[in-house]
Order: sequence, then C-alpha cells, then structure tokens
Amino acid sequence: MLRAIPCFLCVASLSSVFLASLTGCSSGNSAPADPKTPAPPPSFSVTAITPAAGATQVQTNAAIQITFSSAAEATSVNTTNIAVTNPKAVAGAVTYNATTNTATFTPSAALASSTTYTVTVTGVTSSAGTAMASSFTSTFSTMATPPAPQFQASLYNLYN
Repeated sequence: MLRAIPCFLCVASLSSVFLASLTGCSSGNSAPADPKTPAPPPSFSVTAITPAAGATQVQTNAAIQITFSSAAEATSVNTTNIAVTNPKAVAGAVTYNATTNTATFTPSAALASSTTYTVTVTGVTSSAGTAMASSFTSTFSTMATPPAPQFQASLYNLYN
C-alpha cells in the first residue's frame, strides 16, 4: 500500500534541489566547466630581441637574436618568417637553438652604417602548433661609419 507524503515536504525537497542547481550560476557562468574540455594552449610570442627595440649605435656586424615564450617548431624558424629589412630585404641565415628558444639571424654581409633596420617575425609556430597571436616588429639603427684610423709617419719612426 502506498502512503501519501504531505505536500509541504514535497515542496521543501523540490525547492532545495532547485536552489542547489542555481548556486552554480551565481558567479555569472552560464554553464559549469566541462572537466573533459582541455584548457586553451598558452599564447606563443616573442619575449625578447637583441638588439633591443629602438637601439641605436648597433655594430654593423651584429647578429639579431629573437627569443620565444616557449619552444618553436624548428621548421617554422626560417628567413621566410623572420625578415630583416632597411627597407630592402637583408640577405642572411637563420638558426634556432631549441635549448634557449632563440632564433639568430646572421646577415650575409655587414649592415650599412647609419641605417634603420626593421625586424619582422610572423608565421613562426610553437612546437605545440600554436601560432603567434600577431606578428612582431622591432627596429634598431646602426652606428655611423667610424673615422679611418690616422697614421702618421715620421722619419723618427722609420729609422728607430
């Protein structure tokens, strides 16, 4: 035989279940986080550059070093994705050090004196496959041509 439960107990039970389901929404979230959904990958970007952005008096034989926030996909670190211009493209080679997450652009010839160069990094991806959120640009200027050393010859130097 079934027994009837007084109605006020049913209402009290239902209201507590309803209130418990609303507590997850009090923080403004529309739905609780799904524990099976992986967290988004960390962002991937350039964290440092040498010569520093805006540097002046940079040696004309300087190499450019670019450090990334995490390991880069080595095949994406190349002269297509790392460019140095003045505004013409500067010929050179790019190497990548996976231990330090650093790419190095070495110009094929000395940079021109008293010239502003732009370094642009775009298209490089992390080893996890994360693309850079945006391209990275930095400029630096090389030093003026140093004066030629003065040589003074004298008869004293020639005979002593």
